[in-house]
Amino acid sequence: AKLFRSKKKVRTGGPADDVATLAVNRVPPADQLEGNHRGSLLLSNKWHPRRIVFTKELIAFTHLNSDTVLDFIPLHQVVNILYQAKKDIDDDDVQDNRSRVMSISGDNDSHKKFHIETASDGYNSGRDYIVKLENHADHVVQQLIKLSANAREKAQKKTQFKKLQKRVLNQLESAVAQRIIGAMLIANFFINMAEAGIDAAGDSYTTKAFFRLNVVFTLFFALELMVNMFANWFKDFITNKWNILDTFVVAVSILTLSDGTAGINVVRSIRIFRVVRIFGKARSLRRTVASLGCSFIPIISSLFIIFAVISVYASVAVALFADRYVDTFGSFGVAYLSLFQMAAGNTLATPELMEDASHDVGLSFFLGSFIVLTSWILLQVLTAVMFESYARAAAVIEKEDETKAIRRGLEEPQHPMEPLFRRLADDFTDDRDLRERFQKLFKLLITDHSTTLSQAEFVSSLRKLNFRPAIHVTVADFEHFTRNGALC
Repeated sequence: AKLFRSKKKVRTGGPADDVATLAVNRVPPADQLEGNHRGSLLLSNKWHPRRIVFTKELIAFTHLNSDTVLDFIPLHQVVNILYQAKKDIDDDDVQDNRSRVMSISGDNDSHKKFHIETASDGYNSGRDYIVKLENHADHVVQQLIKLSANAREKAQKKTQFKKLQKRVLNQLESAVAQRIIGAMLIANFFINMAEAGIDAAGDSYTTKAFFRLNVVFTLFFALELMVNMFANWFKDFITNKWNILDTFVVAVSILTLSDGTAGINVVRSIRIFRVVRIFGKARSLRRTVASLGCSFIPIISSLFIIFAVISVYASVAVALFADRYVDTFGSFGVAYLSLFQMAAGNTLATPELMEDASHDVGLSFFLGSFIVLTSWILLQVLTAVMFESYARAAAVIEKEDETKAIRRGLEEPQHPMEPLFRRLADDFTDDRDLRERFQKLFKLLITDHSTTLSQAEFVSSLRKLNFRPAIHVTVADFEHFTRNGALC
């Protein structure tokens, strides 16, 4: 057999790749499989029977009679495939696929074995996989070489696009860019107010000047929207409510550039809502709006109680006083409006009603009890609920912002295992629940079905859990955690 070596450095997608999109728990459907073979996988110097299946994107390992995936290798993170060939393989073909074929000594079954090397910074943390098939591995190796080369090329293109997206996003979110966008939003707001307040003829110089300014603003915000789409496409863009609002307003602004009818002129007034985007730009304003949104339900509940009390009093007023005070309590709608304005402090009582209330105990008690109950009690309770709900929501949002900052790596954890500790301790109920979480974690960390855990297994498994920020455990850290391996 010939010995071939790649002359080019293998470039994989690296840790920036979104391997989570490839993660599978079950074997993909048959129409997606490129190969399905029976064989063995070398784990802890022992051969374990395995089923080896692969698609255009990954290699998966399962038990022989199971569809549950035990482990998988993203094909774009395959660095090398080593194999003892029975016949010569074209040197150029191997080099073009950035793989090499090499002898694996050991026994007479070497032509059934192949060795997969993975990227050290990838999903499998540089772990090597030695596979032995039941039949000759020549065809399988050649197939995997081509599939891994295609997957790497595809991943590199995707990675380049993501890098460009990230650069554009960093520029868009820079302080200078945000100040320019904020200044344009405020300027556009004042221009729209001035345009609404000036009554100019259609062919006047002022109208033409406003039209030119609106064209400039529309083009600027349309360009900013396209850059935003490119930088956040796809999921991050459509799940952001500010982006949805911006898209709607820009679409309306483009529509209103045409010479209009009365209907178009009405639609043009929607452009002024563009200034609402400033709430999403300024951090303090964004937090205020979010806090108000979170306290919306408690405030609505309190308002419902007030409206229910006013409705009850309005019904009683119609039943008792409709005949004498038609202008104030003649119908339910009139009575409700009158009492609502009284509760708000705008007394609409007629001189006749006030004069009668001075010597009519029933009417006086009715109006007095209503004002005390609504203006003095319920409105104060509403104010207290609003402040309490706002403060509570603000605290929750601030905590969420701190959590997001930690996840984005803006704050370094004090302990290398802190992200793992946070997840384990999140909302556990009792000691038994926490113990079960540790047991499940141990099963996830063990990859060779043994009862011990090595430092290599520990680091490799932690990478797969995809913590943000990432957990970095050195050999010294592992020895400290496990008391020099005594706890493993």
